[in-house]
Amino acid sequence: MLPLNLDQLAHTDIQRLIDSEVAESLTLEYKEKLPSGQSEEKREFLYDVAAMANEAGGDIVYGIIDRRAGVSNQATGIADRLAGMKIDSLQAEITRLSNYIRDGISPRIVGVRMQAIVSPEGDTLVIRVPRSWNKPHMVIFGGADRFYGRSSTGKFPMNVEQIGRAFSEEQELSEKIKSWREHRAELIEEKRGPVAVTGPVTMLFHVIPASAFLDRIFVRVGLSLTMTNSICTYHMSAPIFVITRMVA
Repeated sequence: MLPLNLDQLAHTDIQRLIDSEVAESLTLEYKEKLPSGQSEEKREFLYDVAAMANEAGGDIVYGIIDRRAGVSNQATGIADRLAGMKIDSLQAEITRLSNYIRDGISPRIVGVRMQAIVSPEGDTLVIRVPRSWNKPHMVIFGGADRFYGRSSTGKFPMNVEQIGRAFSEEQELSEKIKSWREHRAELIEEKRGPVAVTGPVTMLFHVIPASAFLDRIFVRVGLSLTMTNSICTYHMSAPIFVITRMVA
């Protein structure tokens, strides 16, 4: 699999996907080439990014051809070979794609990263999309106004029920974590917590595996500030999230 830190991405990581015949999954997608400036290709690009953010996040790898099978030449989703793609101006491409994401998806997706690998056999560009804590994201480019989700077999347009569930999931997660944090703060204030608290002022850091609240592999950090006779709980958005990619 690709390294957790994109800054450490090397050609060997890309080649390993091919040598190990790694298949596309919920968090991995292969693309032969970068999207052009044509409206349809831009729209499909945004659907791919939004779908990743609306589910578990993941990596979109441009510059890999997946294996074909059968008389119909059907895609298998298995990494087969490098496409021989050449990126003439890396920074220009990253800026172009970043602008597409910024202007074509609402609300904006925070934390998308891109990393390119230049190789004589062909260049690759990896776009890492985080699992969003502000979903669902809608593609608004060209008046599309479409929500997309993702499964292990690729992206799909979300129906009304799925869109509603995406909105409610985020609210439910926030409420569950808030309730857990308040309960823990009460236990500590009443000196029934796992660690004895002394002194007039204490700062508590709750490191909460999100998998305790939903079927995901992310970590969220909550912060509570305990003072002499009161507990002040601060609920922050993106700055208080520590989101880590984990390999099972």
